[in-house]
Amino acid sequence: MFTPIESGLEQAPTDIDDPVTRALYDHWLERANGRWAPAWSDIDIMVLDAKLLPYITVVDLTPDGDFTCR
Repeated sequence: MFTPIESGLEQAPTDIDDPVTRALYDHWLERANGRWAPAWSDIDIMVLDAKLLPYITVVDLTPDGDFTCR
């Protein structure tokens, strides 16, 4: 038998202790307003601390199922 490897993705979001990740996640939740994810128009990058901007990637899902990173 083997022991499964846990990654950061398997941690509960409530366990986020990194301040940068926590700030981005809190903004995401606030803007999602109970939905699975916020729409691009819901996100307001201008209200985020400038120190967070290097950690943000905007990814669009194209109609053919591909992803475009901005």
